[in-house]
Amino acid sequence: MNEQNNLNETIESAQQPVQPPVYEQPVYQQQYQQPVYTQQQYTQQPAQPQYQQQPVYVQPPVQPQYAQQPVYVQQPVYTAQVDDSRKLGITAMILGILSLCTCWTVVAGFVLAIIGMKKSGSAKERAVTFGFTTAFARVGRITSIVGLIASIFMIFYWIVIIIAAAFAY
Repeated sequence: MNEQNNLNETIESAQQPVQPPVYEQPVYQQQYQQPVYTQQQYTQQPAQPQYQQQPVYVQPPVQPQYAQQPVYVQQPVYTAQVDDSRKLGITAMILGILSLCTCWTVVAGFVLAIIGMKKSGSAKERAVTFGFTTAFARVGRITSIVGLIASIFMIFYWIVIIIAAAFAY
């Protein structure tokens, strides 16, 4: 019977609702409350000052960052002057090659080399002004210089031939 009583008590206790435990919240003295002095405290030494907490710094609210408008850069406009630097460089290169090919004719090679050097100089100035490469201008200047040197040697060669022919007869 004892067992049955224990079983009945267990069933009854299981059927009763379980009440949650009650916790008491600790009571904190407010930090900035004025102390109350009694007659006894005036006769005693004053109480030690309590250290106050450090002030709490609060971070200012973050302002929303808005997406910036994309910056569009205008592409440079190419004009005929920019194309002139390349065209002049190619012209100087062709004139330098022609001066090399015609250096044996005395006048044609010499004249083509001088014109090629002038064209390469102006092509280099325009290319530097507009910020482009000076490759064709350099090649034109080199071939014109080589053509000029070859023309000068051919001029001396023809002078020597003419003088030698005059003394031979």
